[in-house]
Amino acid sequence: MKYFKDENNSIFAYNDNVKEEVIKSNLTEITTEEYKSFKVFGVFDKTPDEVQEKLDKREEAKQLNKIVLALQSLCDSKSQDAENYIAGKKVTDKQLSRYKEKFKMATDYKLDGSYEETLSLEAEFQGVSVEDLADLIVSKGTEYEQDLLKFNAKIEAFRIKLSKLITDGEIDRANEILVKAELLGADTTDDDIKELFE
Repeated sequence: MKYFKDENNSIFAYNDNVKEEVIKSNLTEITTEEYKSFKVFGVFDKTPDEVQEKLDKREEAKQLNKIVLALQSLCDSKSQDAENYIAGKKVTDKQLSRYKEKFKMATDYKLDGSYEETLSLEAEFQGVSVEDLADLIVSKGTEYEQDLLKFNAKIEAFRIKLSKLITDGEIDRANEILVKAELLGADTTDDDIKELFE
């Protein structure tokens, strides 16, 4: 690059291979060092190197925000996948909502006898007492919640480990791990998560 200034100390930069007739008249050529020492007033009040450093930091911040959002999105989607998987491999969100409602009704029935009439119809269809149906629902619901808590603990451990990589500046490695983690399912083990970070 060739650098110039005019009588007002405005800076002009041209490629080395630019023709002389393209260069604005009445300019004084300056060295690269002089160019770098000029402040870019009205923009950042910084030297060109300081401006570039600030732009680099902005780009780094954008990349950091992008990976943090990707991490949050991945953790949220994996948690939802786990909920559906644990409840029943092909359960819909509506079915999952009904299972949770049944669990609440059965729990309330066990506590204070409420929802007996609602549960009695299903108990009759299944040929069991309301008490036995409530026990079964509460048992399965509790098992579901425990499995979900275990899986969410795995997601949280993954999130913490990946967040540490991000804060340590290992953005490329964190991105690679995120891509691999997308392939993991609800049957993910602790060893699967450890493997991601090896």
